Amino acid sequence: MRPPLFVLVPALLSIAAAIAAEPAERADAARGALLYEASCGECHTTQAHWREKHVVKTWPELLFQVERWQHIAGRGWSAREIEDVAAYLNQHFYRMRCPVAGCEG
Repeated sequence: MRPPLFVLVPALLSIAAAIAAEPAERADAARGALLYEASCGECHTTQAHWREKHVVKTWPELLFQVERWQHIAGRGWSAREIEDVAAYLNQHFYRMRCPVAGCEG
């Protein structure tokens, strides 16, 4: 016999709240550098990131662009790998505020 819905919903909400309250894992910019150099460095020079008219202005935009281009390149990176590459790019080129530890510029 299943527990009634009024019992399950509060339990699920408390589990979701506990997960959301946990701090995000630290991005690994060193790993991001390796991924970037191995997968993107051949076509990208630092000039792609030094341009005065950056496409990227915020952390979410940087994540979007990394996800977009890794997909176009057929890399199949995980969300963690995308975040690591974005952290590397932010540390070395963009220096934006971001909500993830390890991506500070």
